[in-house]
Amino acid sequence: MCSPGHHIESPCTKFTSTMCLPCPGSTYSAKPNNRSVCSKCTLCNTVNVLRVKANCTQTSDTVCEPLEGFYCTDGYSGSCRYAVEHTKCSPGQYIKQKEETEPQSSQCASSTSPLKYIQETESPAVQADCNKEHTVQVKT
Repeated sequence: MCSPGHHIESPCTKFTSTMCLPCPGSTYSAKPNNRSVCSKCTLCNTVNVLRVKANCTQTSDTVCEPLEGFYCTDGYSGSCRYAVEHTKCSPGQYIKQKEETEPQSSQCASSTSPLKYIQETESPAVQADCNKEHTVQVKT
């Protein structure tokens, strides 16, 4: 059996031990294994609006995350395989939460109307508050 980050070059025999080699570039093995090849590293496909959150190593696969303005709809083992665009809030609303799920819009208090439209920002953890000057402040 080979340790994580390795694959079998030659299996054990009656007279020899198992020979293991490190996983070559762009491959990995996360667990002890009896495989003759390592698994290919996942590519974070921009067609699926993903980017690399953590690079592939000999012992772990690439971790992908959605591009800014998107959220993950198909996650697996802490990585995202597919994402879709966030719904935008309507005028008079703000983003209540913005995490790995569809963001929730909340209505600003009526005493703060009329309100300016809130654009999403680069920050992944955006909260916005409506203030008494009839504008919206985005806090990061």
